[in-house]
Amino acid sequence: MLLLAVVLGAGACGAAAVRAEEAARLGARAAARGDSPETVHRVAREVSGERAVVTVEARGGQTVVEVRSAAPGVIGAWGGLEITADAVVESEAGPEAEGRGHREDRGDPGP
Repeated sequence: MLLLAVVLGAGACGAAAVRAEEAARLGARAAARGDSPETVHRVAREVSGERAVVTVEARGGQTVVEVRSAAPGVIGAWGGLEITADAVVESEAGPEAEGRGHREDRGDPGP
């Protein structure tokens, strides 16, 4: 039974990692278009889930979007594993986007 829980947990972690990568990529794409930081966070959290932590940071002419969340299931509960993904894009919005700086949205703290 424990082996089954670990195998299912590993599968859930894989799916969560794919969601985190997709969320970071879509958030970075929105940032590259010049969307507001609030929009970037909303886009990333629509894919990654409300409990994910989304960080948006402007570095030079690039925007970095990082998505972090606790691993689901047994692996996250017992091992404290965290799923992390990031995406980096060249900003199309120009130098005015540089002033946005660093912003982190911790998501829903849950119960």
